[in-house]
Amino acid sequence: MTKTKQKLYVIVMLFLGISALGFGQNTSSLSLDGVNDYVRYNDDATLGLMDGATNYTIEAWIKPNASTAEYDRVLTRYASFAIVMYDENNDGSVIDWYFQAYDDASSSIKYFNTSGDATLTANEWNHIAVINNSADGSLKLYVNGIDVTNGSYTNQTLRPSQANDNLYIGSKKASTPNNSFAGLIDEVRLKNTAETPSSLHSNTTDAPYTSDANTAALFHFDENTGTTTTNEASGTNATLNNGATWGDVAGLPLPIELSSFAAYAKRSTVNLDWTTTLEINNQGFEIQRSKDGLVWEKLGFISGAGNSNKIQHYQFIDRFPSKVNYYRLKQLDFDGKSDFSQIVSAFFAKANVSIYPNPARDVLYVNSSDDGQLVYRIFDLTGKRIDYGATNDGIIRISDLSKGLYILNLTSKTSNLSFKIQVE
Repeated sequence: MTKTKQKLYVIVMLFLGISALGFGQNTSSLSLDGVNDYVRYNDDATLGLMDGATNYTIEAWIKPNASTAEYDRVLTRYASFAIVMYDENNDGSVIDWYFQAYDDASSSIKYFNTSGDATLTANEWNHIAVINNSADGSLKLYVNGIDVTNGSYTNQTLRPSQANDNLYIGSKKASTPNNSFAGLIDEVRLKNTAETPSSLHSNTTDAPYTSDANTAALFHFDENTGTTTTNEASGTNATLNNGATWGDVAGLPLPIELSSFAAYAKRSTVNLDWTTTLEINNQGFEIQRSKDGLVWEKLGFISGAGNSNKIQHYQFIDRFPSKVNYYRLKQLDFDGKSDFSQIVSAFFAKANVSIYPNPARDVLYVNSSDDGQLVYRIFDLTGKRIDYGATNDGIIRISDLSKGLYILNLTSKTSNLSFKIQVE
């Protein structure tokens, strides 16, 4: 193939689609005192989706306080299942939990425990989840997206509908009045499908859940006032009882919805442009630059809009860029919490380099006028590096990559180039 002279001044990675910096705890959470507070939700057709379910996902964000004792219930449907906290030493320092389900076949309760290293930390947010999957015959427990099942459990079908089988968040039972969870709860979700671990919103940067046809209950607890909270799946209310009230969301980044972020190289400068569609408690954005995507330096700061549900546009000019530039935004809120955007990049280079074929399937061929070794890095469209290496024969093997779009960065002694490639 004839060598092609390519004069390249800019490679832009542009990210579109709303990205929420904060998983949606943007107003409040549910606060329970650990004595007898609870929320009661009456059984209805929507909650009935869990009756006799062979596949299901039950999850919540919780922030237990140091007064958590043995057998404190987070979620309970008395004739069916419960998620129960367990602090063996009753000191709040080591907090385990387990899932229990009533088994109709044996007329007894089955217990599913977490492993010994699955402890939760008091006064910090933790995501807990149960996934029952009839396809592979498993029941697994997760903490912050990590499988913490104590051994291997066979899947457990939930009990069919029973009379007065309400859902309790916290606990109310005459024989055990003090078995109510102590702390904060948010984003409670019940589904009659077995979600994949990767689909659990177990990072604080994940967007809030939305309801679908398989959702039996979804509580955001964002009302922050009154004595009722809405199940998004049905639109009906649950009642706060015995002093259950609203809590804050301290310890979580508040949501900033970033709809675009791009870098444009123009002669001797790089222009950064980004847009938000929602800001809550946003102090502003610290602009950071890196030469390798690993070590970052602060370039400047742009004040945010504080609280806004309107489109906001921002721009920053890097007047002294290097040949290779990676950029990200560090969003800061007024309470000191922070979170990071995705990474964008812009490169300056002049080189005689071409690649083919594009789209490609198994290998890429690099045609270069450089005599030295070419180093390559492959990034996905979020800026995450997924492959790297060096090629002396001008061949880059891409057979292990999934189908889709990628950014290929090529570096030698005399050039630094990036190409958008399509893997088929």
